[in-house]
Amino acid sequence: SSGSTAVSAVTVTVAGMPSNVTLVPERTTISIGEGTRLTPTFTGGTAVITNTLDGTRINPVSGVPVTVMPSENATYILTVTNTAGLATTAAATITVIPLPEILNFYCDPGTITRGSSTDLVPTFKNGTASISNGVGAVQNGVRVPVSPTLTTPYTLTVTNATGAFVQKSILINVVDPPTGISLVAIPPIITIGNSTRLVGNFASGTAQVDNGVGTVMNGVPYLVTPGVTTTYTMTVNNPAGASATTGTVVTVVPPPAITSFISNPPTPPP
Repeated sequence: SSGSTAVSAVTVTVAGMPSNVTLVPERTTISIGEGTRLTPTFTGGTAVITNTLDGTRINPVSGVPVTVMPSENATYILTVTNTAGLATTAAATITVIPLPEILNFYCDPGTITRGSSTDLVPTFKNGTASISNGVGAVQNGVRVPVSPTLTTPYTLTVTNATGAFVQKSILINVVDPPTGISLVAIPPIITIGNSTRLVGNFASGTAQVDNGVGTVMNGVPYLVTPGVTTTYTMTVNNPAGASATTGTVVTVVPPPAITSFISNPPTPPP
């Protein structure tokens, strides 16, 4: 009717923007096969974490860490959306590095004589390396000379940027030099056609005597029958290849001979 008024009411809800939106990684760099935790914080909306590498999604709770294990470098986006559809984001990038590897680790040579040296040869990748027993930091493929005085193990450790490490050990054998050796003939003088015994004495290693005698054992006599005065030389080698020699002379003399036999005075005639 004339003069009447119609009134209607509309309620407008004002949603606040999402705030305090952060995504903090426990570690920004990990090794292949490792995981890390992402801690999301947010207010004023619902959240989702998206892996931009493969599109996987996680619905987090503010302040509660979630574990991720990317196989390669990946960025994670935290998106917080309010009831009006407005969103705020935060991001965290995780770098994935390879595990350290030891390709080879050896010594050249593996057995040395005390007082000599050998080379340690490390080959590795995906990390920095050090060798134990006072060697310290080493470079890939670079030989490192060492001179242990006793049989000694050496350990190569290769560590990547996350602290993951791998190890390999080798043993360098240290042996004594061939010292204190002797070779004697018993007896040293013989009559032609007779024999004598050669006796070698040595503390370690293997020994050879020339002039057809061959390998000899420590303290064991070997029979020889030279036809003329002969020098015998014994060579002793240790496992590292160091050698020492000694010798002895067997003197050969002719047998006694009767050159004449007469009576004096001559026998008288009958």
